[in-house]
Amino acid sequence: MKALPVLQSCLRWSTSFGCLLLVFFTFDLQAQQRCATVEYEQKLVLEKKLPEKRDFESWLQRKTKQRSTLRTEASTYHIPVVVHIVHNGEPEGVGSNISDEQVLSQIAVLNKDYNRQNTDADQTPADFAGVAGSIAVEFVLARQTPEGLPTNGIVRVKGSKSTWTINDNSQLKAQSFWPSEDYLNIWVCRLSGYLGYAQFPVSDLPGLEEYQGELASTDGAVFSYTDFGSSFEGYGTFAGLDPKYNRGRTATHEVGHFLGLRHIWGDIDNCGGTDYVADTPPQRTETYNCPSHPLSPTARWCNGEAPMFQNYMDYTDDACMNLFTQGQIGRMVTVLENSPRRKSLLSSHALLEPNPVPNNVALTAIVDLPTISCDATPTPTLRITNRGTEPLTSFNLLYSVNDGTPIIRSFTGLNLATGAQMDVTVSGLTLTLRENELYFELTEPNGVDDEDPYNNSLSQKTFWDETTGSIPMRVNFDDLPDTGWTFANSGSDHNWEYVKTSNSNAADATDNGAVYFNAYNNALLSDRAWYVSPVMDFSHTARATLFFDWSYRRRGTAQADYVTVMASSDCGTTFTALTDILLATAEIRATAWAPTAAGDWSTLWVNLDAYAGQENVRLAFVFTNGNGNNFYLDNINFFVPQPFTLYPNPASDNFYIAFNFQDATNASIEVVDALGKLVRQESLADARNQDYAVPVDTLRPGVYVVRVRTSSQVWTTRFVRSGQ
Repeated sequence: MKALPVLQSCLRWSTSFGCLLLVFFTFDLQAQQRCATVEYEQKLVLEKKLPEKRDFESWLQRKTKQRSTLRTEASTYHIPVVVHIVHNGEPEGVGSNISDEQVLSQIAVLNKDYNRQNTDADQTPADFAGVAGSIAVEFVLARQTPEGLPTNGIVRVKGSKSTWTINDNSQLKAQSFWPSEDYLNIWVCRLSGYLGYAQFPVSDLPGLEEYQGELASTDGAVFSYTDFGSSFEGYGTFAGLDPKYNRGRTATHEVGHFLGLRHIWGDIDNCGGTDYVADTPPQRTETYNCPSHPLSPTARWCNGEAPMFQNYMDYTDDACMNLFTQGQIGRMVTVLENSPRRKSLLSSHALLEPNPVPNNVALTAIVDLPTISCDATPTPTLRITNRGTEPLTSFNLLYSVNDGTPIIRSFTGLNLATGAQMDVTVSGLTLTLRENELYFELTEPNGVDDEDPYNNSLSQKTFWDETTGSIPMRVNFDDLPDTGWTFANSGSDHNWEYVKTSNSNAADATDNGAVYFNAYNNALLSDRAWYVSPVMDFSHTARATLFFDWSYRRRGTAQADYVTVMASSDCGTTFTALTDILLATAEIRATAWAPTAAGDWSTLWVNLDAYAGQENVRLAFVFTNGNGNNFYLDNINFFVPQPFTLYPNPASDNFYIAFNFQDATNASIEVVDALGKLVRQESLADARNQDYAVPVDTLRPGVYVVRVRTSSQVWTTRFVRSGQ
């Protein structure tokens, strides 16, 4: 079959495996494997966010050699699993809202296949039976939630979409997610075009620390509900399963990827690939359907060896798969014992029954902590829950700023019943300028060690900034980065950035500065980044308008980025949404977006009259990540309707003319005394949207007339020079 260009690209790039790769598993005879995240993986490698494939494989080989012996059969690996069923509102057991029994049948298949207890193990050809292997592993539906509450390991949630594609990866996983260091997250949904896909493990090589958070937020495996479960395990016959894939082997295959296995042909055709396992024969390409062994004709073999199409890491029908090799088992064991978010699964509290303990205090939320404000001593509220079986009579609260000396407060004389909550206001915090990380921890409920410490601490970022500005204001990013505006993100390290582009201004071709948010490379769904103005004084105007230029292209129809313009009248402590920028109708561009021409930009204006007359006004552009594309912002202008404003009035040293011309305008400022004599004159070549200081300290106290003159008009106002 002739490979499509997309396939050729996929196969070429799938060999550049860093420490992260989403591998998609499709069995359609008419369509070859298509890796929709190959472009993403390629970018990670090129940008050095992830090491090259050879670095991961070298790491894995070193770890394999360091293992003196494999675990004994008596020592079993236990892996906690949570299955998130993302359905469309159907009754349980109907359509995408699959039954508990269908989930249980899939867990049973995993345990049998990995332990080589599958009933079709005797179908392994004699050629391969000698290398067939088993791993002492048990996949266990989680017994407790991240909060320590009882669960059956199955979560049901109505999705925000009816059908999901591989481009919706982060959006899908954000529907329901449990920490991937403690759970193997499995999502089952109406998946378009594919049976399933999984995220490869990462190494613990240095240099990955910055990205572990975003990799963790998408870790796990995704399945089509028609290919998850088995009708052959005694849990029932599930009519919705695809007859070719109704024995649960899609999950066996994808969990193999989750544990570090590659496709048996190495993702390169014509015997050129490798799966880095010595006891799997080389293979010319993937195998479909369920052919007879040995595969005919022999021209489809490599080096005279018949392909092992019965291997779970090939693409044959479920009924034709029946083995892992000992080499594959060894590779998975090495990953389980060494890879971040794989080895931690083995000691997860999710494996334990949620044995309620007498003394368990939980920190469940941080309330009333603004993203940015002028308050250097905030007083956030902490929500505290008694999860112990005994009444909570006392506990300690420890908190700190930027890893500084902690403050410890003791709370006594309480009587908080099991499950009850209380709010505590925190005082004594002192922030440093700009970014601050606040950490809170609860200890010693009822005077003893907390018997469930997993829910005791939370942290959050907040920004303290008192930078001031005045209107009219013009920010065109010519002089980067001195704008007086602040980048703020309380949830992650992803933020707006200053950038030079080929053309960053729809009106002025000489201006190529802008700010942008890189959503194309940000996997953290719903990550919110703020671009916040200085504190502005609107007290001397009755009306105001915001204009700005923006540039964006959608990555696809499935992604949903948002940009909201927000305003605050209390220095940033609270914000109100003014308008959303309509990104959903933007043109689609699958590659990373960057504007190159004036036509790539749009202009939007926002009415700010509601904030006229107020002193502590802040504006913010808030980008909410939907795994879409890059958003650019330029030419932020605040206008008031009158052509100019004079302030302060009276004044003794300087008064200021705040010009409100939208276009470049030549103007002069004339100060005339009570006798009509011109006592001061200033000329400006470009008087648009800026403040201009006029010294008056040499003038006598009294009343003056100020004239602002352009080529077409003259405006006058009165000014009082105060003082002696």
